[in-house]
Amino acid sequence: MKANEKLIVGSTDLAGGRVPVQFTCDGTNEIPALSWDRAPVGTKSFAILVEDPDAGNFVHWLAWNIKPEKRAIGVTDTHAFLQGKNGKGRIGWMGPCPPVTDGPHHYVFHVYALDGMLPLPAGADRDAFDEAIEGHVLAAGRLVAMYQRRRGAEQRIQPQ
Repeated sequence: MKANEKLIVGSTDLAGGRVPVQFTCDGTNEIPALSWDRAPVGTKSFAILVEDPDAGNFVHWLAWNIKPEKRAIGVTDTHAFLQGKNGKGRIGWMGPCPPVTDGPHHYVFHVYALDGMLPLPAGADRDAFDEAIEGHVLAAGRLVAMYQRRRGAEQRIQPQ
């Protein structure tokens, strides 16, 4: 994947580089709001990948065919695009849920501006996603936020 330009990715929900509890398995497991800017001319859709490189690039979310006029998404927008399988094999967002014994994990929110819509069905996996975007990325950007679980947190909500 080679992007000629860089998107600026931000989030009011991930301010300070931390993932608040509500967006994790210890909270309500909501999708944090994301925004992006500087999409190049010719952008026909956007795609998102959220992964945890501290857990072997575990996939937390795949989303694609986000309309080119969109510059932000949140939990109420999930009907407006397609989603793929997370690392647990389920479709949709899976909030951070690192082992309590680990230190902080880094969550990388990648946003891609693409030259077309992806010919992927809902529920596609990471390999299919990577193959589909290959050669179609006009610009890319990312945001990194961290989360660390505390002892006792694992007794709240378990991951989906």
